[in-house]
Amino acid sequence: MDEQDRTASTAIGKPLGLVGGLISLLALLAGCGRSLPQPTLVPTVPPPAAVQETPPQGTPPAEEPEVFDIGEPTGSPTPTPFPTPTLAPGETLPPTPPPWRQVTLAHTESFDFDQRRKGVITWGDLYFLAEAEDQRGPCFWSNNRGQGEGRDMGFWPASAMETLLLPTDGFSKGCLPVEVGHVYVYRPADGSAIIVFRVAALEDQTVTLEYILRQR
Repeated sequence: MDEQDRTASTAIGKPLGLVGGLISLLALLAGCGRSLPQPTLVPTVPPPAAVQETPPQGTPPAEEPEVFDIGEPTGSPTPTPFPTPTLAPGETLPPTPPPWRQVTLAHTESFDFDQRRKGVITWGDLYFLAEAEDQRGPCFWSNNRGQGEGRDMGFWPASAMETLLLPTDGFSKGCLPVEVGHVYVYRPADGSAIIVFRVAALEDQTVTLEYILRQR
């Protein structure tokens, strides 16, 4: 090939190289413009709900222990006052029960004031005779073994049984005439508490006593 032909070939090859490079550049730019592949989304599965166990038939459900909130200690508790009763017009409070007890003895019955038990003549602290050949009227007696001795203190209200000065002498085991309203003091033979009683009522064959026990 002579010099003229090489020059012509070179002149033709340069434009072709430029066109090829341009085509490659355009292809590259077109590839850059493509969108990136989207990631595949994996569906989210919610966790399984908690399964509540059902107790077998006939089994009572378990009971939760009770919790009591007592709070913080704040020192000595304040006592709660008793409510004041509401009275209607003209109404009054019921009377306070007396401190003494009551017993009714029949003819020939005896009584143990400490044990609060009845017996007959030879038992207990004393016995009551509504009538007898050697007495003019009803009497208290304590002339059997193991019984005490008594003294008639005269007429007193029932309230005096708690405050009456207890005597140290003048006691008897024989007949003490029964008088309504009189207070009597008996000293048991076993040395237990002093018996103080008052005759509240006297019938044909019975006597009703109000009594208390006082320490010696």
